Amino acid sequence: MAAHALTSTEVLDARVYRTAFLPALVALFVAAFALADRPTPARNAFPTDVFNAERAFGSGTPEPQSLQGMAAAFGDRTAGSSGDAALAQLVQQVFEAPEERGERAAFTVRRDVVVARDRDLINVVATRAGFSTRRIVVMANRDGPGLANLSSTAVLLELARVLKSRELDKTIVLVSTSGSETGFAGAQAWA
Repeated sequence: MAAHALTSTEVLDARVYRTAFLPALVALFVAAFALADRPTPARNAFPTDVFNAERAFGSGTPEPQSLQGMAAAFGDRTAGSSGDAALAQLVQQVFEAPEERGERAAFTVRRDVVVARDRDLINVVATRAGFSTRRIVVMANRDGPGLANLSSTAVLLELARVLKSRELDKTIVLVSTSGSETGFAGAQAWA
């Protein structure tokens, strides 16, 4: 009995049939995953109202660490000026303040002095250790005219208030820099 040799047409036909089943296989996988129940939404341990935008903005009688309070107290925040240094001191005080329920300081705070264009710029760095050594860094520049740079500092201070009383998975680093007018020298020095 002689073995039958496959012709090129028969080999091509087998490939065409296998390729024709591929879209059906993809449709089967799509249907299998589409028929499963949707997962429950992720939940966050933080209540939605912990970040107080009114407190950060300073409506009514503004607190000193609010946007309106800082704008009134520190009119000249030119990089390296006395107003910039005084604002750095306020940021440091807020970072070092104990949490509202306890007596211990939540953040480890340090001041770094950076010399740029014959000016002493101050960076204030607050670190709160979490369960992981992986870090999340939030940086805000505080010098410059107008409310734009100051608004990021107001948000940074409100974020510090919120994070003081929370258990954190990752280490949080809050950085207040100076030097947006000198090529972001404070941010570059920190980085």
